[in-house]
Amino acid sequence: MSEIKIEPSELRQMIADYMENGFLENIIDMFKHDNSLYAFIGELMADERVRVRLGISALVETLKKEDPENIDRSVPDILPQLKNPEPVVRGDAAYL
Repeated sequence: MSEIKIEPSELRQMIADYMENGFLENIIDMFKHDNSLYAFIGELMADERVRVRLGISALVETLKKEDPENIDRSVPDILPQLKNPEPVVRGDAAYL
């Protein structure tokens, strides 16, 4: 049986689309089962869709409580957003 391989850009897009459609609980479960997904948080914070950006904040707040041993994996990808040209994204990065 062969494993299906998904490109990182496709996976990031899928997470963003799920977030936009309100599937936060599904995404939380995905992150709990695959801690490599934490690397997408910084990039997803800068998504042009408000629902995605709000969802990422809710995701991090939830994972901080429910998956505290892995939440620090997101920090290296959030830090560059402190220099994002968009004030809202910089503010979200500072908050997180």
